[in-house]
Order: sequence, then C-alpha cells, then structure tokens
Amino acid sequence: MRRSKKVMENYVCPNCWNQVQSCTCKFYPPWQLIMIDVNIQEIVRILNQKGYTTIGCCESHYDGNSNLYVAFNMRYDDIGLPDGFSYAKGKTSVNYLFKKAERENRELYDKVKAGKLDALLKWAQSLPENPHMFRR
Repeated sequence: MRRSKKVMENYVCPNCWNQVQSCTCKFYPPWQLIMIDVNIQEIVRILNQKGYTTIGCCESHYDGNSNLYVAFNMRYDDIGLPDGFSYAKGKTSVNYLFKKAERENRELYDKVKAGKLDALLKWAQSLPENPHMFRR
C-alpha cells in the first residue's frame, strides 16, 4: 500500500528528527518512524536536539483534539512557558487549551493556532541546551 506524500510528511526519523524524505542519516528502520503533526515538527526537533526529550505532541485539530501540547519524559521546573500555555500532568506537558469561542469559529481558531505555534517555536528556540541530559 502506497502512502500519499501528504501523509508521509507526518513521519520523522527518530535519529535526526527530519521528515523521512529529508532524512540526513538514513539510519532508521521503517517501523521506528515517529508520526508528528507537520506544523509542530520543527518545535519537537529543536526540543529533542537541545536535550528536552519529548514523548508526545499534538498541533491541535479543529474537528478533533483542541489541545496544542508537547509532552516530555520528565519534569522541567526551571524552564518558563510561552504566554497562554500551562503545565499539565505533573509539569511534564506544556499545553494550550483553546477557549470555547476559539473552538467555535474556524477562522479565529486557525489564527490563534498559528500564533500559539509561533510562540511555542520561539520558546523552543530560546531554551538553553539541557545540561542534565546525555545527548549523542
């Protein structure tokens, strides 16, 4: 079964964190690919490369999960959060839960989502390297 190019954009290599078609290492076994929503991939890539190991994420979907989040494998008490985000699940998940009005209007939802993804990207870029983790 062939997958469409659009679907394949959601898969990244667990070694270099690039999309499969842009993988620089060609190291991954195909069954270990990681599915990450396209609009949050750069954020996850930056966090993992800086040593903040992620275990889950979602860019939020209008017709489904209206929660934008990145989950980590441990607590990070010493990193701030972007505006509008909060910690959840014992400080192991950075979340933005869309307000009811934002979820009811598709145009407003898309605008807020784009702004929150941009804020999350700038936050990830501003974080220092994690001195507490071993990295390759």
